[in-house]
Amino acid sequence: MQVPDMMQRQSCFDVLNWDVLVHMVTFLPRQDLSRFMKTCRAFHAVALREFLHDPVELRADNIFSFYACIQGGLDFQRALFLRELVVSCSLSRPRYRADNRVERGDCEQTAQLLTTILQNACQLKRLRLDWAAAGYSRYLHEASSALISLEELSIPFVSQSLWDDLKHLHAPLRKISAQFGPMLGSPVVDPLPLLARFQTTLEDVDLSGVQFCDGRTRYSAVRRLSLADCYSDFLLGGIDVAPLCQSFPDITELSFSAARVHPEAMQWLDGRSCDKPELIERCRRSNKHWQAQHGGWSCLKRVSVGHVVDLYMLGLEQRVPEVEIAMISEGTLRMVQDVLDDTLPSSLSISLFALDRILDCIPRLFNDADSTRSLSRFTLTLRCTKPVINIDKVVRNVSALLAPLRVEHLVLRLQRWDTVGMYFLSIDDLRPIDTSLVQLYGKAHSIVQDLAQGVPTLRTVTLIVGRFPTPDSPSLGHTWSHSLNKPALSSSSLGGVIAPIAPLYTMSSSAMSVLLSASLRTGLPILVDGNIEQNWRRAAVPLFHVLSATAQQLHTSAAVYPRDASKGNHNFCLVCRRSIPISAWKAHLKAGGHLKAQNGALYRARFEQAERDRRGVHVSHEEGLDFGVLSLEDAQHSRQSHIKISMSAGLNPLTIAKLETFAGSSRKPSAFSASAAVIGQHITPQHLVQVLVRFSQQNRGRYDGRLEITLKDTVTQRTFVILRQLRAVVGNPADHQLLRPKAPYVRRGRAPWKQGGAVVDGERPPALDAVKWVKKLPPSRIPGPLATTIANGSTREIIEQIRAQFLPPTLHADTHGTHFRVLLWIEEARMVEDLHMYDIEGARFTKEGRLYTLPVPGLAEKRPSVAPGDTILAQQADGRTHRGFVHFVRRDDIRVHFHSSFNSGSSYNIQFQYNRTTIQRQHQALIAPCTSSQRLLFPLPGYEGLSQEITPPGLPQITLFNAQIGTNPAQLQAVKSILRLRASSAPFIIFGPPGTGKTVTVVEAIRQILHLQPDARILACAPSNSAADLIAQRLDALDTTQLLRCNAAFRDIQSLPGDLTAYSLYRANHFALPPIETLQRYKVIVTTCGNSSFAYNIGMPNGHFTHIFIDEAGQASEPEVLTAIKAIAAPGTRVILSGDPKQLGPVIRSSIAREFGLGKSYLERLMERPVYDPDNGRGRSYVKLVKNFRSHEAILAYPNAQFYGGELEVCGSPTVINSFLRSPVLVNQRWPVVFHYVSGENERESTSPSYFNIDEATEVLEYIKKLLRDRQHPIRAADIGIIAPYYAQVRKIRLLLRRDNIEDIKVGSVEEFQGQERRVIIISTVRSTSDLLSYDAKFTLGFVSNPRRFNVAVTRAQALLVVIGDASVLSIDPLWRAFMNYIHLHGGWRGDAPTWDVNAPVKMDGNYAAEIRDAAAADMDALMTRLDEGEDLEGEANIDHAFQEAN
Repeated sequence: MQVPDMMQRQSCFDVLNWDVLVHMVTFLPRQDLSRFMKTCRAFHAVALREFLHDPVELRADNIFSFYACIQGGLDFQRALFLRELVVSCSLSRPRYRADNRVERGDCEQTAQLLTTILQNACQLKRLRLDWAAAGYSRYLHEASSALISLEELSIPFVSQSLWDDLKHLHAPLRKISAQFGPMLGSPVVDPLPLLARFQTTLEDVDLSGVQFCDGRTRYSAVRRLSLADCYSDFLLGGIDVAPLCQSFPDITELSFSAARVHPEAMQWLDGRSCDKPELIERCRRSNKHWQAQHGGWSCLKRVSVGHVVDLYMLGLEQRVPEVEIAMISEGTLRMVQDVLDDTLPSSLSISLFALDRILDCIPRLFNDADSTRSLSRFTLTLRCTKPVINIDKVVRNVSALLAPLRVEHLVLRLQRWDTVGMYFLSIDDLRPIDTSLVQLYGKAHSIVQDLAQGVPTLRTVTLIVGRFPTPDSPSLGHTWSHSLNKPALSSSSLGGVIAPIAPLYTMSSSAMSVLLSASLRTGLPILVDGNIEQNWRRAAVPLFHVLSATAQQLHTSAAVYPRDASKGNHNFCLVCRRSIPISAWKAHLKAGGHLKAQNGALYRARFEQAERDRRGVHVSHEEGLDFGVLSLEDAQHSRQSHIKISMSAGLNPLTIAKLETFAGSSRKPSAFSASAAVIGQHITPQHLVQVLVRFSQQNRGRYDGRLEITLKDTVTQRTFVILRQLRAVVGNPADHQLLRPKAPYVRRGRAPWKQGGAVVDGERPPALDAVKWVKKLPPSRIPGPLATTIANGSTREIIEQIRAQFLPPTLHADTHGTHFRVLLWIEEARMVEDLHMYDIEGARFTKEGRLYTLPVPGLAEKRPSVAPGDTILAQQADGRTHRGFVHFVRRDDIRVHFHSSFNSGSSYNIQFQYNRTTIQRQHQALIAPCTSSQRLLFPLPGYEGLSQEITPPGLPQITLFNAQIGTNPAQLQAVKSILRLRASSAPFIIFGPPGTGKTVTVVEAIRQILHLQPDARILACAPSNSAADLIAQRLDALDTTQLLRCNAAFRDIQSLPGDLTAYSLYRANHFALPPIETLQRYKVIVTTCGNSSFAYNIGMPNGHFTHIFIDEAGQASEPEVLTAIKAIAAPGTRVILSGDPKQLGPVIRSSIAREFGLGKSYLERLMERPVYDPDNGRGRSYVKLVKNFRSHEAILAYPNAQFYGGELEVCGSPTVINSFLRSPVLVNQRWPVVFHYVSGENERESTSPSYFNIDEATEVLEYIKKLLRDRQHPIRAADIGIIAPYYAQVRKIRLLLRRDNIEDIKVGSVEEFQGQERRVIIISTVRSTSDLLSYDAKFTLGFVSNPRRFNVAVTRAQALLVVIGDASVLSIDPLWRAFMNYIHLHGGWRGDAPTWDVNAPVKMDGNYAAEIRDAAAADMDALMTRLDEGEDLEGEANIDHAFQEAN
């Protein structure tokens, strides 16, 4: 195609039809296009790149030229470029001559041309028909067989003939937009059965003017449903949700507008509520009843309705996070509260007319605080139809509406509205409104400030003043954003910001130039909407070139980084995502970290560019080729699919130079392969090229990769690359369907709460007052200054303030109490805050006698943990608050006593109160006077328990109650050392690694003391009830007058082992204490550390106990252990601790408290003292047990070497520890340890922040099935344990076991397995992304960067240990890397090969994150090199630059 001569003359350029210009640019050969660009100055405004992606509009005045363009003598192959086509209504209307005579035959000719175009547009993805064009549709029927790639179809009017044509369409439609209705002979139809052809592919359905009757056809893939003018009865109107819920069960977004129930036209403004109120009420009742019986849309996240009547009529009975109501007329204001009660939204958007009488109603929009307490974001749009806008009234009434609530984000839109019903306002009517809006434009600063002051809870206020385009006055809206407490992208002076009308990465280069020019001229920053990182990343490359040109034209330097409004004189770096002082800005831009992040951003932008079609070459599967979830059998036999390549006409000949596939990780082989028959041969526009992509894998997991298609221009010899992502999942499809998250995770907010009101108390359980305590617990409330410090600032700032203001500079005997009390207060503040995660909104109680029953989700799993005697707060909407006392706790509900004024018929917001009793006991122990502080807290050399170690030859002879101890020198040494402890010595420690018999040793020592010292009185404690029960059960040789199992008053009687009932005192439905005289006669009292303060508080004399034993002392915090020691130990009291400082320590919820040492146990801190030095203290201050009676040597060897200096000896029963040798689950038949490499994915449920991994859960189930099926190595389900570090993973595995009717297998966290053992242990590590490892390390989750959790997890197994995890992630941690090397070198590895050298020495003093980053960087560099080879990047960038005309 040659350039017309007239295009050489500038005078003719202005009269060119824009559409003709677009298509000329699209189809001009390269040389002609270059000449055209050099000679046309006005062409500089054209964003050339955008044309290839814009929709092509076919009209009566351009279809002939367009037809000629695509024909081009090349058999219409240029039509292959078409992706989006708009068929204008002008094609169906006859064309007129100048003398107004109709040119007959034009319509038929036009239809023939259009049919030919569509028959050749086989790559067409989006087709939109304008109004009248839809009625003339013969071309669609004739071309339907060619539209095989069509994904989106928009039909504004569906005629009978057009609908018949759609029945012949065979395309993977994902989105359809169609308007039906009784117009021009169109039928009144139920569209659902008619769309059944696209049942499996439809994701987005937009229908208008339809009548729903049939819900039998199920469209489970649809996520977005938009319905306008829909009804259940054509003559009456109304809507029935039943067929909608049945047909579209899994939608997440619903847009809805019901026909024949709204006010007519001009009645919007006169206050009329609706035309058919009886019908609306009947629909609402019917819909509510149906949803109550069958359920509604469980995944629904957003609802948008045309009028509040629509939402009222739907009668939803579920929480919807986001609600948008496009119109509320004065007469329907009463419905607002009802729909809020239905949906309880957290984000609400409503629109009103800006009339005085409607503005006066704003404060009364919400009249029930229950349904609005969850609101955090509120958007109010005021539609201005008159020039007078009372902005003071707006601000005043909006403030009055929101002040009682907890709204944090407010958006106020003031918009000119040019239609009322079906009536358009004239230009003369609109101009005065625009003038008023212009005046408000100058008051934006004060409006924002007034709103911020009127609503104290607001964090951000955004004001949008809109003047919308008219033919003679086009303009854009203007936005002001004000941030109150947190950084926001806004002007620090509130002078305004420039808000792009679209994300940066979607804007054309010319539009981006205009935006940047405005920013540079005005000095206002750019408000980047949406995801900052995504905007920057995707806009980085084009923005760089446009910015340079714009800044050069304006003779100024450009900065695209917005100012940080929360910090004066700071810029916000979009690359590094943090605030930088302006004074340090230049240095920051040169810093290595910034440059590395910038390179990463540019790499990602370059990568995304390579994923797009370019240079007229079109590759299918733009979103990537996804093989879906394949069974292992299918993956092993290989699956294949095709990627299609086509060319636009008029290009230089191309060849496919290379096809390469790469794995997602550069160090792993790719599971994908690709081939094509035409590699090295010319490809032409006449033919589609098919690339065969195969996937083959022998292991379960998730696999990703990329296909790199290298194409070569045979004329210029330049190459370029187009990428396509490849994905596949190998696993059990049924498991993935069962376990997949139902919706994305959304953080749960706190229940709305009104502070400062009176609280009415209920009746305390009698057991709380059953014991007459001699010493009362101190209140020990958190000091106000400390509470303020904890509640404000970043974690780093809080730590520095606490260290400077509240903690003593050094820790010693005199400051010990002060130091740990501060840490306890910090931990308490964290626990109180964590309890708010379980707040309940809108709870209702059921009265049962004197008590009220409340269902509590998660109660059975102690989330939250509630015990009798605890308190809850229940608050009504008006702020009236009741404090209830929990009397009984059942599996799923609690029974509470409230004051007689409590009304069970009302709804309440619930807060669970932290029970401070345990922490008060710890405070009491810290401040209690102690005569032995030095030896107990900070023992010095000289406080050793023995003057010299008792060596085996010198061991005194004793008669053992447990003869097995006689065969174990370390246990025997520990028992005899305890018998000979000196008075006033430091606590003696039994250091017991896993499976070495700590508790057995403690029990033997207790019995020997009682035998040899008849006057001895012993207090034996442990951190948990289960550990304390174990001690008491092993002391069953004592009678009930010698041994007391002392329990907390409200311990569940069902949790007490039956053989200990006789040793406990239980009466009046609670555990009790005997009189003090009786207590003092017991020789041994066994209790928990937390309950041990009973002796001090009931008045037992100091020094009553001659010995205090603390078993599993490493699991308790220092204040918790001291509760059992400090207040009741006299100078002569012997204290014995048993535990393992290398295993799990105390569970501390506050990272700040852990930072200051609360996470270090008393046992561990003591063992760091010189008294316990291995050279001088071993045998004198502690004894280390070394015989392991639990595990096979292969299981024990690695933790033994890493944590215990290789001292542990394997002494387990051979029949137990060797019972799984030669099992089919083993890789090495003589080595019972397996590491199974599974590449999975971290996921979260919508309601829980905890992570799970479906791929690992599936693999766990497969191992269990194999174990239970194996008759050669029989095992009971109860002998299998499954350890997972995250609660969500535990729940998912339990769900799989229940589905398959597998019972008695314990699934739990590491903490739940401390002190336990199983013949088989299976560990699921869950983590499959390295970016969350720092999160785990900070909050002591997972196994990575947490040696103690690792140690406990791998030492629970007796005969078989299976670890399932992502080796590439775990290898970052040197402890895990060495462990996996150990397994691989012994032949226990299953799955993909390690991605590192297993023979290389492991650096145990660091981590391997840098190595992995370097490998990823090298992979990036290699890819960038391949992308850039042969490409003229500067030339491509210069397309966005205007050529300078010669002077």
